[in-house]
Amino acid sequence: SLIKFQRSDSVWSQQFLFDYFSSPVASQPSTKSGIVFSLKQVEFTNVHFLQKDGWMGEDMDLHVKGMMLNADQLSLSGGKYLIRDIKLVEPQFALTNYSRKKPRNNQVLSTNKNESKASWNNGIDFRIGNLTIENGSFRQDNRDAGVSAAAFDDRHLLFSSINATITDSRLSGDSIYSCLKLSAREKSGLLVKNLSSDLLFTPTGMYFHDLDLETNNSQIRNYYAMTYDDIS
Repeated sequence: SLIKFQRSDSVWSQQFLFDYFSSPVASQPSTKSGIVFSLKQVEFTNVHFLQKDGWMGEDMDLHVKGMMLNADQLSLSGGKYLIRDIKLVEPQFALTNYSRKKPRNNQVLSTNKNESKASWNNGIDFRIGNLTIENGSFRQDNRDAGVSAAAFDDRHLLFSSINATITDSRLSGDSIYSCLKLSAREKSGLLVKNLSSDLLFTPTGMYFHDLDLETNNSQIRNYYAMTYDDIS
């Protein structure tokens, strides 16, 4: 099955779906409840998700050979997603960045230092107890950047043989918290033998606590932080 979202300006072609699922829970009961599902167990095979965002200059392409999900609470409305466990078999995720159509001077910078929620998280409660990844891959390409002659090219990444266990994940405001353990191989020959850490992921940084990172040539422990203005 194929799920596709696309836009070339500020409005998604499927905007009505985003409006429906991102609506906050109403404080008063409504006489029109709309479509309400409460899912407990989901299984998919050969799922393809494609998002082409010309407005922001970023495309996401995800193909999963198999997915098994067990949930405590998973509704298609209401903003609460409590997932007990997910298993992804051979997920292939590709992220491509390129020149965007949105003018840079249209960006509005927030002056509220207490603002902690991103525009895409309108009070959503999202938690995953255990996420398992078997033989996955991750590709990131910057279409506007040339290929580096160096062995490791951070503008054109390709990690394969990704096996991971991610536990106690939760989305809080614009931040993701989780406990991570994974192994992988990059096309340059870099071998991640083990990466285990308590991870904090935000729009402006990644923070690794209780870190143990072992590669084929080095080992890093205790703590590591990486900050940036924009994740792309």
